[in-house]
Amino acid sequence: MTDSFGEERYLNFANTRSFGDISAKNVGITAEPEISEWLIGDPSMVQSYKKRESLDIPDFGGDECFLVLTSDGVTNTLSDQEIVDIIMTNYNNKGHKWGNPSKCANEVVEFVQCIDGDDNATCLVVRLAGWGKWPILDRTGNLREERMMGSRYRL
Repeated sequence: MTDSFGEERYLNFANTRSFGDISAKNVGITAEPEISEWLIGDPSMVQSYKKRESLDIPDFGGDECFLVLTSDGVTNTLSDQEIVDIIMTNYNNKGHKWGNPSKCANEVVEFVQCIDGDDNATCLVVRLAGWGKWPILDRTGNLREERMMGSRYRL
């Protein structure tokens, strides 16, 4: 089985199940963490910091809008693009005051619950420098509407 990130799963075990799951370890599921380090922020400050500290760490372009951390209850139900579109559309429709990261994260969780998500759903949206500076574009709106209409919890 493959999850939304393209990662292979064994017997439907998420990678976090490998931590402390003795019965799974007996069949070869182990905790092998994958650690990445990135610098995020103003491009000139990032480059200055990397030069001063002699770091060879990859960085982003500096126009990042947000960072999303979710549980597998979200990513097993929604695609990455659906998550992004829910956040961006929530902000675009509600504005700066009511479309804040907390409310956007809540919207992601509520949508998962609405379309019959059967696992715990957790979402955290971290605001970055480019927050709100994106086009008004919803690539998955029609798909989400179809999924919502097909769910057992009709609005």
